[in-house]
Amino acid sequence: VQALRPDLLYSALSKFALQALGLGVLSPPPLRLSQLVSETRATEPVLILSQAGTDPSQELRQLAQTSHRQYHEVALGEGQETLVSSMLSEAARDGQWLCLKNLHLMSSWLPVLEKQLMSLTPHQDFRLWLMSEPHAKFPLMLVMACLKVSYEAPRGIKRNLMRTYCAWETQAEVVQAQFVLAWFHAVVQERRTYIPQGWVKLYEFNDSDLQAALHVLKQRLKKDGRHTRWQFIQGLGELAIYGGRVDNVYDLRVLSAYLQSYFNTNTLSDNGPLAPGIYVPHSTSYQEHKKAIEKLPDQDSPSFFGLPANVDRSWQRIT
Repeated sequence: VQALRPDLLYSALSKFALQALGLGVLSPPPLRLSQLVSETRATEPVLILSQAGTDPSQELRQLAQTSHRQYHEVALGEGQETLVSSMLSEAARDGQWLCLKNLHLMSSWLPVLEKQLMSLTPHQDFRLWLMSEPHAKFPLMLVMACLKVSYEAPRGIKRNLMRTYCAWETQAEVVQAQFVLAWFHAVVQERRTYIPQGWVKLYEFNDSDLQAALHVLKQRLKKDGRHTRWQFIQGLGELAIYGGRVDNVYDLRVLSAYLQSYFNTNTLSDNGPLAPGIYVPHSTSYQEHKKAIEKLPDQDSPSFFGLPANVDRSWQRIT
């Protein structure tokens, strides 16, 4: 296949792997941190390795809130060593949750953290969450002492939507608008697969953007009712929430086109398509929406992104 049709190599390998392993899909279901809590211990830090564009801290904050845990979060940087050491001792003593982000930026300080962890006698409710991008200079002993978790955005619109819906506490009155927002978020993230034909560069659209957009959407719908000012939502999405990450004028035009195409009366009230063959479910039931997501194809079509069909072959050729 690689010799004769390199543009179909990825598809052929995927089909072969599915048949050989007897699987329905290659990607595992999205991991939720709430499923992980029961496996954690006070004496074992949790090391979460994430990639660019993924931010598990939002999910962790929600988990701490629902678990009624006192939670503290620190984004590591130069000059914070003393503060972090003090917070770590206090959290271990009082049984709090402490999250240290961006460990890869402080690799030279990690041996100090390792020594302090070894000297602690923590409260049974204490949990230490360490977040980092993969880094070659992590102390081996610290890595071995941690419960290690890889936090990755699921590939494909279907799995992206399912991950979003698993994290949301959906309100029935805005459930259809939330479906559109989840679709939009999945599209702008998965379009990164086709760089540079999709986006010119990698933009780190993440869960914080999604939560900010969801807050704006709920507030606007609550205030406007049936006469929603979609231009307001489109403008905030383009100029602040998502557009704030985009620094290319052509990519900004694409983002603006998505916002105008999805967030309008035609899509939400008149059953206009989100993509060829994809519509917002009529039901306001959260479970019905999840069933609709499960019926989506496992492999994305370029038409979902408004891209030509041959862009998929170009991507497979260089993958």
